[in-house]
Amino acid sequence: MAIAVIERIQQAEQWPTQWDDLKPILLADLDDQSVRLYLSAYMASGLMLARLGNVAEAERITAHVQQLNAKEFGAETLFSILNSPLEDED
Repeated sequence: MAIAVIERIQQAEQWPTQWDDLKPILLADLDDQSVRLYLSAYMASGLMLARLGNVAEAERITAHVQQLNAKEFGAETLFSILNSPLEDED
């Protein structure tokens, strides 16, 4: 579902698919409803990927969102969880 939202917004807004091209567009209008929905869906896809075991892709997504706003959209939290050392069970 999150990926469908991402694709629909990219198509409707005619946004590029490459992050380096998309980043300035998102940064320029972080308060726009479409941008916020896109970033929320993007983070949701990162969380889903992490839960499915694709940690590398989830880390890439959270790193992208952190470049825009580390504290918003849960990027900082998810990134720290994905990069925290595993605790030994005693």
